[in-house]
Amino acid sequence: MHSLLRLLIPALLAVTALPVQAADPARSERLRVGTTNIFCVVAPCPWRGIAKADSARLGPVDLIWSAQHLPRLDALPEDVVRISESWNANNCLEVEGALNGSTLIVDRIIGECA
Repeated sequence: MHSLLRLLIPALLAVTALPVQAADPARSERLRVGTTNIFCVVAPCPWRGIAKADSARLGPVDLIWSAQHLPRLDALPEDVVRISESWNANNCLEVEGALNGSTLIVDRIIGECA
């Protein structure tokens, strides 16, 4: 089982990490990726998502992406790993990039959300 996981994880990362393409500088912005601090009793609930870093944090209305899974990532392989680990641990990272359809283009990770 462990050998199967060792084979699947790199394959999953290879599929998830698309060739790195910088976001359009005009569209690139600071985004919060991960836990939303929105708590619900019943699913579906936007527990995790993506919001503009400067949003008012008023709830689901501020989210530009909400799902229990990450959108497709276009980022450096090490950034894909860090963002995925943070997402799965229900943490939040601030990144610079843009959401293009269902693909999050990450120029760089800024750090943990404030």
